[in-house]
Amino acid sequence: MATNEAIDPAKVSEQDGHGYLGESSAFHVWLIYKPELDFLKSRASALTLAKAKALSESKPGKKPLVFAPVKFVSQKMLNEAGLPVEFAPLPWALYRVERKGQGD
Repeated sequence: MATNEAIDPAKVSEQDGHGYLGESSAFHVWLIYKPELDFLKSRASALTLAKAKALSESKPGKKPLVFAPVKFVSQKMLNEAGLPVEFAPLPWALYRVERKGQGD
């Protein structure tokens, strides 16, 4: 929905909580996510300047669009570093913890 284009599921790959979802005509689309509350609350789930640089370098040619729980770098810092990364926050519903036995 963010790109208004379909993404090819065959191009999806994941490594250490960084998922490459594919590309649209304008973006390489990334997801920083693990379905674990501890990961979602950790610094590892954040978009940082170092992660933005690594993602940009790994798939050059298009702007990275990164979905993540949080970012620890401002858009100004990204721009000054020459990293045209677009950030999209993940919906809070992904943080809801389901507990077995409660509310059954």
